[in-house]
Amino acid sequence: MNDWAKILGTSSVMAALVSWFAASYKVDQELRSRQIEAGYESLVKANTLAWQSLGLKEEAEREKNSALTDESQRLKRESDALYISARQTITAFGDERVVKALSDYYAMYKGASKPCPDKERFMVDTKIYKAIRETLGVGGNVTDEQIANLMYTCSLK
Repeated sequence: MNDWAKILGTSSVMAALVSWFAASYKVDQELRSRQIEAGYESLVKANTLAWQSLGLKEEAEREKNSALTDESQRLKRESDALYISARQTITAFGDERVVKALSDYYAMYKGASKPCPDKERFMVDTKIYKAIRETLGVGGNVTDEQIANLMYTCSLK
């Protein structure tokens, strides 16, 4: 086989590999983008439902309307479920600035400054989320404490 045939054969293999890696990278980026968007969308929807629930609760109390009370409670349960989903998704896939901001919020307003009941277990759990972030390349400087504040509404200190 002459040198040109070897070069062309090697070039073809290299081109195929580059094409495969580029396609794989694009799929990974799209998947990560959708996961992040899903977390942010869940957070916004949870906030919307929480405010709707609060408004209905106030109206139900004024009017002494049990149907509005029931609807307010249903919206609150739906909001709570979305908050949990959003927090988990954002902790795993979100930008470190968003994780830090939410962690600070939960520490200040949601009681996340209280000690975690089983510190050792929560430390192991935070390592899982850090590993997910590192594996996906989102990493950043997200601390165990920030993850615990956001995920478990408690402090590892």
